[in-house]
Formats: sequence, C-alpha cells, structure tokens
Amino acid sequence: MKNILPPIDPVIVRPKRAPFDSLDYQFDLKYDGFRAIASKDYDGKCRFMSKQKRSLMDFPLLQRQLEAILPPEPIILDGEICSFNEKGQPVLADLIRKSNATGNICYVAFDILWLGTHDLRKKPLEKRRGILESIVDLSLRKLRDTPIEGVNENKLRLCVSTRGTSKIFFARLCELDFEGLVAKRLSSTYSRGAPWFKIKNPAYSQEGDRKRIFSARNKKRTKVCDNGR
Repeated sequence: MKNILPPIDPVIVRPKRAPFDSLDYQFDLKYDGFRAIASKDYDGKCRFMSKQKRSLMDFPLLQRQLEAILPPEPIILDGEICSFNEKGQPVLADLIRKSNATGNICYVAFDILWLGTHDLRKKPLEKRRGILESIVDLSLRKLRDTPIEGVNENKLRLCVSTRGTSKIFFARLCELDFEGLVAKRLSSTYSRGAPWFKIKNPAYSQEGDRKRIFSARNKKRTKVCDNGR
C-alpha cells in the first residue's frame, strides 16, 4: 500500500478585540500573506494547501526550495507564505505580483503537525513548538554547512513568538505597522476548534489592500466554479 500523509483540517483562528496577558498562551506575530499547510510527502515533493483545503500552485520555486531545505523524512507544517520588503515587513500586494516570479517570497512556519511516521497533532502546542524550532534550526544549519546551489536559506523562517505577555508586544507590532498577533493556548492540541485568537492592528496600513485583494480572488474563484458547472 502506498504511503500517503493524512489530510489536515487547519485550525480556524477566531477574532478577539484586544491583546491580553496570560502565562497559558503563546503570542505569535501575525504575518500578512497566504496561510498554507506545507507538506513534504513520501515522494519528497512539497505541496501547499490553503486553509480552504485548495491546492496552492502559484509558488513552484518556493516549493522546490523547501524540498531541498526540509528534512528528508515526511513532514507537515502550518505557516504563511509571505513576501517581505526591505524593512522586513510582509506585503500582500507584492506577494500577488511576485507569485510567478522569483521575488523575496518565503515560508514562515508556526506549527509542525507530522514528522517521519509521527502524528504530532495530539501533542500540546508547547511541545510542537519545541520540535518545530529544532527542525528549522537543524535544517538551516545543515544548509549552511553544506550549501546547495540555487537554494536560499531565507526561504524558510520561524515565526516570531513570545509568551506570557502580549500587550507590550502588540503595541510594538502596531508601531511597526504589522497586521497583529495570534494568541494560542500552550496546552492545546491541533484541531479545527483549538483556542487560537487573532488580534488585529486597528491602524494597519495594508488593510484596505487586503480586502480588495481577497475580494478579487474570491470573485475569480466563484466565476471559475460557475463556469465549471
């Protein structure tokens, strides 16, 4: 029987009005890009799936880079495909324009769900984060020690994160014009209804662009579906 990685139901991130402090939570920087489940299957190929469970086919170069960077064994990550500007900020509009070009596009990993033959979804987030940090660090150190022609280590990044306090973190993110943060309970397993909450920057300068971009993509998707009936 052919080995196949399991299908993933991405966690639904629910909105919350204001940041809060809690030792029970991890607070991740919210990156503005395309949420994507990245899987490197038994055949060694990397594939992206959107949170709507659709294949993301717009980033073949990034897929090939991750195939070279990630460990040889099967792996599933949750994260964000982003395009960064010279200030280190994700710019969604640039991601759209560069989807079929080289660009400064990378994958920002914030969770690990599978490694080798091990399903990690039942482990608490705190454990999964530790495994993720080790895997990303080991993969990038190996690439630095043994460079691969055409492979850029910046194509894989680890999500910036803090614990315990988010109010100061959130205030700084707003000053730097990031989209916001995501609060995640450290004891939570990975499931559709896991306690993950997004707190948005109310003055985020790219919010108007985000709404226009996703509205246009949804209309295009609806048109394609209607034409296929």
